[in-house]
Amino acid sequence: MITSLAPEQLDATAWLAHNRLAWGIENGLHLRLDVTLRDDHCGVRTPRGLWILGMFRRLVTSLFMEWRSHQP
Repeated sequence: MITSLAPEQLDATAWLAHNRLAWGIENGLHLRLDVTLRDDHCGVRTPRGLWILGMFRRLVTSLFMEWRSHQP
């Protein structure tokens, strides 16, 4: 894990907590993209097409998560 904190500012317990949090965010996003939007089965192969489709999928995922956070 890369951090701007000095080694003495982050003990082993805090480092582990931050590391797990970072991986939890990463895994949560990729799980949504892979399962819900079938990101791994994408037929687009050009770099520009992959970039555009990836940005669109992340935008849709972010909008949905924001919408869901405001539902009762």
